[in-house]
Amino acid sequence: MTFCIHDAKSNKKLTTKNCKKIAAAPPDPRIKEFILWFGEIYQTVLGVEYIVSWPKESKLVKSLLTKLDVGGLKRASENMFNDDWGKSHASISLLNSQINQWRSGGRQKARQPGFTPAKTKVTYNRPKNKIAVKV
Repeated sequence: MTFCIHDAKSNKKLTTKNCKKIAAAPPDPRIKEFILWFGEIYQTVLGVEYIVSWPKESKLVKSLLTKLDVGGLKRASENMFNDDWGKSHASISLLNSQINQWRSGGRQKARQPGFTPAKTKVTYNRPKNKIAVKV
C-alpha cells in the first residue's frame, strides 16, 4: 500500500503522475495476534463467534499497545471475562474504555468480603445562579 503526498503550495491537480509515493508502515503483528486471541476467548466463554470490526478495533488495540504489552492486555481481558457484567458486555471497545478497571482486577474485587473502599470526603460547592427579572 502506498500513500500519496501532495505539495500544498502547488496548484496542480492531484493525479497519480504528479504525486510523491511513500510506502506505508507495515502493520503491527501484535494487533492481529491479540484480536484473534480475544475472538477465541470470547467464543470459548460465551459460545458465540466474536464479530470483529477490524478498522475500529485495530485502532483501539494499537492505541492500547502503546501503553501495555500483549500480555498485559490479555490479563486485563481475562479480568473482564471473569466479571459477570464484563462478560455479558465483552468487547474490545469495552476493554479500551475501562482498561484501568480491568487491569486492577475488575469490579469483582470491590464485591469481595472484607473489601472496604477508602473513605473520602467529597465536598462540592456550587454558587447559586441568581437571575434578575425586570418587571
